[in-house]
Amino acid sequence: MLHDAQSDPFWSEIAGSGATAALTRALQPGQPGMTSLACGLLGFIAMRDRMIPTFALVPLLIGLVSGGFAYAAETVRRHPDERLGALVAEVVDQINSGDLEALERFTAKRYADSMLRGMTSADHARFLMNVHEGKSPLELCCYRLADGVPEGMAIAILHSQAMDTWSQLQIRFDAKDRIDSFMIMGSKPPLDLVDLGKLDDAGLARELDAFLSRLESRDEFSGSVLVARDGKPLFSKAYGLANREHQIPNRIDTKFGLGSMNKMFTAVAIAQLVEQGKLSFDDPIGDHLPEGWVSSKVGRRVRVRHLLNHTSGFGDYLEPFLEQAHFRFRSPDDYKEIVAAEKLQFEPGTRWSYSNTGFLLAGVIVSHVSETDYYDYIRRQVYGPAGMKNSDHYDRTRPNPDIADGYWTDEDGVLTKNDFLLSPRGTPAGGGHSTVEDLLAFDVALRADKLVGEEMRDRLFAPDPERNSPAYGYGFIISALAPDHEVGHGGTFPGVSAHLSMFLDSGYTFVALCNGPAAQTAYTKALELIERSK
Repeated sequence: MLHDAQSDPFWSEIAGSGATAALTRALQPGQPGMTSLACGLLGFIAMRDRMIPTFALVPLLIGLVSGGFAYAAETVRRHPDERLGALVAEVVDQINSGDLEALERFTAKRYADSMLRGMTSADHARFLMNVHEGKSPLELCCYRLADGVPEGMAIAILHSQAMDTWSQLQIRFDAKDRIDSFMIMGSKPPLDLVDLGKLDDAGLARELDAFLSRLESRDEFSGSVLVARDGKPLFSKAYGLANREHQIPNRIDTKFGLGSMNKMFTAVAIAQLVEQGKLSFDDPIGDHLPEGWVSSKVGRRVRVRHLLNHTSGFGDYLEPFLEQAHFRFRSPDDYKEIVAAEKLQFEPGTRWSYSNTGFLLAGVIVSHVSETDYYDYIRRQVYGPAGMKNSDHYDRTRPNPDIADGYWTDEDGVLTKNDFLLSPRGTPAGGGHSTVEDLLAFDVALRADKLVGEEMRDRLFAPDPERNSPAYGYGFIISALAPDHEVGHGGTFPGVSAHLSMFLDSGYTFVALCNGPAAQTAYTKALELIERSK
């Protein structure tokens, strides 16, 4: 059975009501909390016996950004600090034990108070149990060393024998040996210590297909995956079923939900209007919003750029949306009442906090400034020039051919369709559909300056650490510090997991679209194979 979102083995432990706070704290100047950023559409973390609405943070590797330390340049078998090495080994042993009661005792005793504010010790234990079920046995292979790593933090590279994939565990201990920061995500293999052999194009395709086929045979992967270099596909294949009731298989041209990946298209649309001189990134949003969306005070304080890099202070319209009848939400205007009731969480530009509301408002600005329906604008000015023939915000109440149904495992362990969670149509913040081939076309069009000019594209891809956005440009998660400059976005929701990575230096592209979890599992394996193919 397709496992729930939290049991995808490459989820970071940012869950519960403390998710946004933890992420925001970690990205403050001088704060060493998280060292990699993961972003996605507001979703649900299934914690076995309950559902926790939270920012579903999709682990897209974007470099070591917190605390200002550089990309790790040295790999060692043993950590030079024996205390840290022993503490990390203990955590790995606890995960490998698969004993939930022991994990609950461990998290209650060894997690710092800061870790227990948003989640209980039992929640943390269930997360570690899900890691165990997805990845164990885990082998502690080595450690990454980097300049500026905060005191008490270790960066460990783990190998999952069950999955044959690599992960990076970033964990920090306080002076009392309690865990006060924890993140696990997909990682490149330590090729400086482990010889996995070089791959040609055929070898990459063969190994990735074998890996995904194994997952499919265990009913753990359903979707389409594509790997390309310089715009030319090296591998593309579909797995699993688009519709389980009628046993309809996924195809390479099957349309899948995108989750938050639509934020890239909204950001490109704003950039196009900036290039045309119709607005500026520094304009107050009140200059370009119809009356009633925000107060005049908020309209003056928040700038357009704040919407695009999640520093606006807005929260998330999805939480109140999920408590209402979804059928009435058919266009961005239908969310106006929800957005108008929001209060800024902080002064714009002073913090980073993932905000679907910000991108919803960006889409409203696109429509207002262009005097065009948002959906029509994206269709004509983004999808059209890019050659994306199978992408749109489809109206789910109408017949739409070749769209995969989304499936997830609910809190009772029952395989469930996600229809009842969705509005009839997505928004500028997420909820559209596309294919892996169309997303490759989007990548190619961006790199060829068909959607925006080179200078504007570079701005979309640029971090802004001085303005509290060190790893998110305008609509794109970025990894400017990594050896291969990586840009893209992910998306997740019950029954949806999606991932696009554009490797700007080497020319590779990776796309995974799934009607269940595990897009990040595919990404992590592809990351290894791409590294071995360079």
